[in-house]
Amino acid sequence: MVCSDGSIFRDEIPKSKENIVILVMARIGLEKPEVEYLDALVSIMKCKFFFAILGGTPRYAHLFVKEKDGYLGYLDPH
Repeated sequence: MVCSDGSIFRDEIPKSKENIVILVMARIGLEKPEVEYLDALVSIMKCKFFFAILGGTPRYAHLFVKEKDGYLGYLDPH
């Protein structure tokens, strides 16, 4: 299932025991994350199914893997 308009319908997600990956494409800031998106990012990271958030530009990106006490833990994916 690919949704380019941001719509995800729960009844369209396959009900199998196989793994599923949901990719959400969004711009959360040009130079740094915009403040209004930070609470949403932290909420997503606290979900028990969360794996990682990848963001950045060519040759400068971060793979955010966890949140603890308001700090985001990340790796360099290069």
